Amino acid sequence: ADTPATIDGEVVVTSFDAFIEADIASLRASNGTTQSNLVPRITNPRLPLPDGTVKVDKVTMDQGGWLVIHADNNGNPGPVIGYIEVPAGVSTEVVVQVVPEEVTPRLYAMLHVDKGMESEFEFPNGADVPVSVDGEIVVVGFAGASE
Repeated sequence: ADTPATIDGEVVVTSFDAFIEADIASLRASNGTTQSNLVPRITNPRLPLPDGTVKVDKVTMDQGGWLVIHADNNGNPGPVIGYIEVPAGVSTEVVVQVVPEEVTPRLYAMLHVDKGMESEFEFPNGADVPVSVDGEIVVVGFAGASE
């Protein structure tokens, strides 16, 4: 029953390049690249789960840092409601424990550096500021609690 979608008799398809962690490690080994060549990004943060967690499919970091979940503050990232340390490289299926009572209708997943005390989250009054790429903070908004 599950057949490909078609338009005018032609199967709808698109191509793309996909890299998995093994591919990235192989590329590094073959051409001498390092974690510093990775572009920090967040892929597919998901609606908070009943157990008080947010799941993110993939986090890419060029240095060790933090994946931080912020509540909404008038359409912008607001208070921190959860965070987890992430290493340099590619991390998949990252789970962040959040404070369920502080989940807002819109949430923000944001990357932060680990620049102060190692493995100690120091934000907002510390050195662990948001990661920027080309002057833009690495942040992804997503649906939080139902209104």
